[in-house]
Amino acid sequence: MELNSLKSFVETRLYRDFPSHMPYHSIRHVIDVFESVGRIADDEGVSPEEKNLLQAAALLHDYGFIECREGHEQVSCKYARIYLPLFGYNEMEIDTICELISATTIGHVPTSKLEKIIMDADLEYLGREDFDEIADLLYQELSGVGIIANAKQWARFQLKFLRSHKFQTSYAKKLREKNKQKQITILERYLLNEEHSS
Repeated sequence: MELNSLKSFVETRLYRDFPSHMPYHSIRHVIDVFESVGRIADDEGVSPEEKNLLQAAALLHDYGFIECREGHEQVSCKYARIYLPLFGYNEMEIDTICELISATTIGHVPTSKLEKIIMDADLEYLGREDFDEIADLLYQELSGVGIIANAKQWARFQLKFLRSHKFQTSYAKKLREKNKQKQITILERYLLNEEHSS
């Protein structure tokens, strides 16, 4: 499994093909999840082979955005089945990678340790210090395609998502949950102030 070669290949393709109107779902996000999944995998004590599969899945999990937003995970799996054999991944490994890509679908219920790891890696920013910066990129993206209309709607959207979200791994619970709760409090105060001022 030639992970480094796969990484170079995917980075080149994404720089060339990723839509420019997506400031959040970008090469930056893909590399962020790649690095995050590696940290969490190390902390969770998975094997080097499993870590490789997780990182390969991280590289390809949003590749489907090249074609579409809705159902992009399935499109990502389609490309995974095309590209991964070129880098020494066998059919069983590719099946696992596709399962991991599918696990990044919002609302997915994890059925394995590896699924929990990639789910936390994909949304680790929810409990990090750079939350505001990354959340703003998502706001720009969603408002740009008409999903979010204004800052107040965005705050409600974020608050609902953060309240429903649960970190899955001991790593994320230990290092990210506290700051996620802080963001919830900040959003609650913001919306309360908005209601009082309107």
